[in-house]
Amino acid sequence: MTTTNHHLANITQPQPPRNNDISKPDLPKYYDGNPNRMKGFIQECLAYFELANVTEDYKKILFTLSRISGGHTEHATRWADATRDQIFTRNEAVTQASILKQTIPTTVIPGPYFANYTTFMRIFEQQFGLLSSEAEAIEALTLLEQGNMTCEEYIVVFKSHATRAGYNDNALLHEFKRGLNKGLRAKLNLTYPLPENNADGTKNIENWIIRAAELDKQFSAQGQKDPNAMDVDRTRRSGNTNDITCYNCQQKGHYSRNCPNPKKQRGMNIRAMVTDMSQEDKEFLKKELGF
Repeated sequence: MTTTNHHLANITQPQPPRNNDISKPDLPKYYDGNPNRMKGFIQECLAYFELANVTEDYKKILFTLSRISGGHTEHATRWADATRDQIFTRNEAVTQASILKQTIPTTVIPGPYFANYTTFMRIFEQQFGLLSSEAEAIEALTLLEQGNMTCEEYIVVFKSHATRAGYNDNALLHEFKRGLNKGLRAKLNLTYPLPENNADGTKNIENWIIRAAELDKQFSAQGQKDPNAMDVDRTRRSGNTNDITCYNCQQKGHYSRNCPNPKKQRGMNIRAMVTDMSQEDKEFLKKELGF
């Protein structure tokens, strides 16, 4: 009898109003980084997008970030803030490059920070679903390789691990270069002028990442094989060096290793840069330079 009365009492209690207007769906609950809540949060976001008719990936990404907050030591908040800052920074770079391209047609316009919502969600899942400690983040970082990923995708994945690895910029730069495909890594090792350092003289990992993305864009714009390299291949086969430009004196007709002019002092220490390369990178560089 008591149970029945209690049940009847619950029925007569005022119930909270339900949202029956599907044009105004309930917002997803805030996500605090709990791996056990990750799948439910993703489903809530997808349901919200469906009911609210949100189709643009950029809006989906910003909305999802707005619902990520809290967590142990505010980790979820810090990740969302940092990711949003990277998105806005990239947007500004796109705007500036678009303006510059009007006067300098060869200017490379970077792509969006996230290619699409699927890419964003993959990084989100890696950040909160797979990594639960600094040690695991370090392990993931040291095993990361670009492989079939674009440079942009590799950068996004790299940063998702780097934020929790606890490495300084010098150590991060080492891992960033190591994971790149060897062609892009070789180009980055020889980039000049060097990306700007921090005020205290230490490496600025963000500047190196930006440079890698720029080099990759330039290489992609030329096709899978650099046209200059193709010209060199044809020259080697024909033996004709009339169109070859010497790296040392900038005159045509010979390679730098056969240059009759005095060797010029360069603004960068090639020997020091090559010393830091792996044997594989050294062999790749020698092949690219025609030695």
